[in-house]
Amino acid sequence: MSVSPHTSPGQTNKSFLNYDTVDAFCAQNHVDRKTAEAAGIQWSTLEAICKHHAARADELRTAGIVVTTALQPVPYVHSLKMRVKNWVHLAEKIIRKRIDDPKNVIDETNYTEQITDLVGVRALHLFKEDCFSIHEAIKERWEFHEQPKAYVRKGDSDEYQLEFTKAGFLVNEHPHGYRSLHYLAKCQPQKTLIFVELQVRTIFEEGWSEIDHRVRYPSFSDSPLLKQFLNMFNRLAGSADEMGSFVVLLNAQLISNAAKTEELEVQLGHKGKQIEEVIEKLNISESEKKGLKEQLAELRAARTKESQLSMDIGSQPTFGQLSNSLLGQSVNIKDLLSSLGGSQSYLDNLKCSSCGKIDVGLIGGKCLTCSVKGFT
Repeated sequence: MSVSPHTSPGQTNKSFLNYDTVDAFCAQNHVDRKTAEAAGIQWSTLEAICKHHAARADELRTAGIVVTTALQPVPYVHSLKMRVKNWVHLAEKIIRKRIDDPKNVIDETNYTEQITDLVGVRALHLFKEDCFSIHEAIKERWEFHEQPKAYVRKGDSDEYQLEFTKAGFLVNEHPHGYRSLHYLAKCQPQKTLIFVELQVRTIFEEGWSEIDHRVRYPSFSDSPLLKQFLNMFNRLAGSADEMGSFVVLLNAQLISNAAKTEELEVQLGHKGKQIEEVIEKLNISESEKKGLKEQLAELRAARTKESQLSMDIGSQPTFGQLSNSLLGQSVNIKDLLSSLGGSQSYLDNLKCSSCGKIDVGLIGGKCLTCSVKGFT
């Protein structure tokens, strides 16, 4: 940073937004004086840029509010954050850009084209898959200044990255290792066109990136120990996202299982009625019929208990186990029917067309074991 002809490094200069000296600015904002000087930008130029930016604060804030308001009703958007870039951070970014490319001319006439995150909006969501629905909503609302970018983690599958490519993103591995979607949306609430940097990421990624930014960004820290810790934190955030995705899949599976269980319960209810009708038709005494009905009641009670246990994920039995616990009694019923004098022709009518087993409650000519194979 070259000091203007009117200001020496130690001279008081209250004109730059209340900083007495260049040194005071550098010390307060963690900018090395030699690094700042290497940027080769005039102090007066930097001052003019920051003053111009400060004068546009309300206009920029309005653009941010417009974008935030438009995103509030979008499904899967959990929460929103909006900020107008602090003039100090703007000065820091200009310094870094000049260091990276000393030939890059930045002044008050073109800084809005080179610094495109003067106003930023973040849309946070719970599960990483939700980003695609949010992406569709964003496409419907704004035109983009450039192709949107999808930052992925090292190790993300090719299939996962391909989804972003198909959706129109430029896919890059993030240098600090987190997932985030970046858009540069065109917004014009007044006469001047404003670029709004729109970021979409999960709540877990937001927490990680905020901590990383808070620790690493102000001091440009390259501490190996700090990097190691932040990398560990990064992996935890990524694992939390994966667990969130698994919960979604698990919930969908449980809902599907519940629907199948309900259908099976209806079939078992019909079977119970058929068994009761069979018992009434048997040529046996009332006491023997009562005994069979008691066995049926015990089977129903056992089935109800197993259904209640199935609500516990840790001990949930398979559908095969649930049906077999009931059907395991069918051999006893066959023997009991035979001992009670059931005719051979009657027993033949109870034979399963698939496996040949005798069952008093056939469903469509099949025993319950064969009928529920599709549910196991």
